[in-house]
Amino acid sequence: MTGTRVTRSETCLVIGIGNRFRGDDAVGLLVADRLVASPIPEVRVLRVEGGLLSLLDAWSGAECVVVIDATRTGLAAGAVRRIDATHVPLPTCASTSTHGTGLAEVVELAKTVDRMPGRLVVYGIEAGRFDRGDELSEACAQAIDAVVEAVRKEIACMNSV
Repeated sequence: MTGTRVTRSETCLVIGIGNRFRGDDAVGLLVADRLVASPIPEVRVLRVEGGLLSLLDAWSGAECVVVIDATRTGLAAGAVRRIDATHVPLPTCASTSTHGTGLAEVVELAKTVDRMPGRLVVYGIEAGRFDRGDELSEACAQAIDAVVEAVRKEIACMNSV
């Protein structure tokens, strides 16, 4: 991911993770799309559709990062879970595994090699469909607006600290 590091003029980074061709796994990307369409000043929005190890470079130098990804934890499809990964380990079961290395593993690696952002918050949207060609479920589609609003509030809170 060349040229994706946070610049000094940007205070936060939002990263939507997913795969547009695997049903509900696209939900993180769709949240990112909405945030790009209605930008937040001084916030960079990235979409990561491949290997998650690229996150180590993407959030390099960032004080605050918000990540949105589909999860599979046993909750009802469309359920949203917020985790402050700066202070609490991400459950490894939260990874959808369509990215190769899961987000929880990347965060633990970042801690080990001292590559964590100052603050990392993860919004996981519980998904039900991950097969190739699946469409986004109604439950995940309905969660998108709520997560966009939650991310906006999160960033406002991070910027006021």
